[in-house]
Formats: sequence, structure tokens, C-alpha cells
Amino acid sequence: MLRKTCILLSLLAALTAARLPLGFVQLGSWSGMFLDYVEQTGSVPVSLAWTFDGDHRCGGCVYVGEATANAEDQEKSATVETSLKIPFALLDLQIVVVGPSKVLGDLSEEFCLLPLSVPETSVPPPRIS
Repeated sequence: MLRKTCILLSLLAALTAARLPLGFVQLGSWSGMFLDYVEQTGSVPVSLAWTFDGDHRCGGCVYVGEATANAEDQEKSATVETSLKIPFALLDLQIVVVGPSKVLGDLSEEFCLLPLSVPETSVPPPRIS
């Protein structure tokens, strides 16, 4: 149960990070606008033109535009803040001294935990019957 919950939460996070819910809102608002304009004008080409011209925006289109603009502003501010670079001249470099080994004794290269050879098995000669 916990595994399924984690998978669902991961899927939800991935969809939200990809802004897929805003895409669904935009598709729904376009379809609603198209149906409204078909009822108003009675013409499919005119209603398609009005739906996608940008002059006849509905509440859903305004919401998606504002949400997308806010997300882009947040991304720009995040990239500006993380792009600060520290010049290497200001860093205090110290020499690293490697201390003596804490392992006592020498490790032999011949030391192995598992036998690497396979004992030969004797196979009897084939019988002719």
C-alpha cells in the first residue's frame, strides 16, 4: 500500500512539474469557447478564428496566462539567484596531507575468500550398446 501511494505521489509530482494540469485547463477552456462561439455565430470557421485569435479570451485563458507568467518569473528569479559565482582567488586553498594508513599489516594479493578453481569431474567414456 505504501509503495502504491509513493508511486501515485511521484506521478502527481511529475505531472505538476510538467504543468500538465494547466494544459488540461487550457484545452477545456478552448473547447468551451469554441462551443459558445458556434452558438453565437453559427459558423465553425469564424468560431475557430475567434477561439485562437487572442482577442476573445475567457476566464480560463486569463488564468492559464497568469499562472504561466508567474511560473516563468519564478524560474527566472531562481536562475538569477543560483548563478552567483565565487572567484577562485578568494578561496583559501590549503595543502591536503595524507596521513598514515590505519590498517595494520599487509594485504596479500593471493588472499581470496572464494575458491576460483573448479574441481575436475571425471566423465566415463560413452557406452556402445
